[in-house]
Amino acid sequence: MIIRPRYPNACAARACWGRVTTACTRATLKVTGLYSEVTMPTPEAKATMARAYASGETPKLDSVSPNGRNEIWSLANVLFLLPVIPPGAPAELEYALRLRRDASLGGQCDECGASFDVAPADELDYAEISTGLFAHRGNCLAADENIIPLMDAYDRARSSVSVDDEIAVASRETRDKIAESLVNRIDVKVTGKVEARVKRLLDEKLARSPNGCGHLKSRPIQTWHIFLFDDVWRCDECWLRFASSMQDRGLRLSPLEESTCDYCRRFSPTSLAPTVSRVGTFVLYGAACRRCAQDFGVVDESVEATK
Repeated sequence: MIIRPRYPNACAARACWGRVTTACTRATLKVTGLYSEVTMPTPEAKATMARAYASGETPKLDSVSPNGRNEIWSLANVLFLLPVIPPGAPAELEYALRLRRDASLGGQCDECGASFDVAPADELDYAEISTGLFAHRGNCLAADENIIPLMDAYDRARSSVSVDDEIAVASRETRDKIAESLVNRIDVKVTGKVEARVKRLLDEKLARSPNGCGHLKSRPIQTWHIFLFDDVWRCDECWLRFASSMQDRGLRLSPLEESTCDYCRRFSPTSLAPTVSRVGTFVLYGAACRRCAQDFGVVDESVEATK
């Protein structure tokens, strides 16, 4: 974790951001215990963390490292450097990394009860310098000795898969996720006309909206999500976080945009059908007016075209 001190001159902090982000996740886990090093006087470190956990603020994802292996999260005036939960990770590895993340951002491990502590790192004339840590028990999946072998096995399995096979797997997983999340959908027969229209829409969207979240930039072979009214592509986790924040904060489009068809841009205040279109690993969410829905072959509450 990286602590931004309230009083910059009160402590000596070593962020190690450049060193950690260029290292592999194994090194991040083993050397830094999932965090970059933090050095500051022990009382100041404990007080800073206590204030952060007591702030009542929601942790926020600030950025993803250039190599896509680590994330920076913020809580009050504290920054946490945590490993990315890779797409397609085995259930045990995903659980271990989520457990470690939740413990770091929540202050206590739900599995073993580990909480924030400090260990002496150095001693100066005027203060003891300490390093922040979470000492998970050895039988806890969040402990380094358990996560590291899981991550090694995941990396070995992934390195043995060709790019073509990885794309095929990601496409299949995207298809399955959409099918599971849209239980009451109406499947649209993918005619040549529908396929051409959706692919043309995808090409236009990629050309106009090349920006993606940090996870997609560092590892593009995974599911890409986008609202047709938006201009940012998001991975599974960032997509769910974005959709949740829109709902929690009550974000709304303008009255005009809210009633505009995403396909033909006609104003349609009385009839818009939600649509989900998938091309490989790309998923586009929009709303179609009655005329465009008829072009897809259906007029109903839900329209899905998949290929």
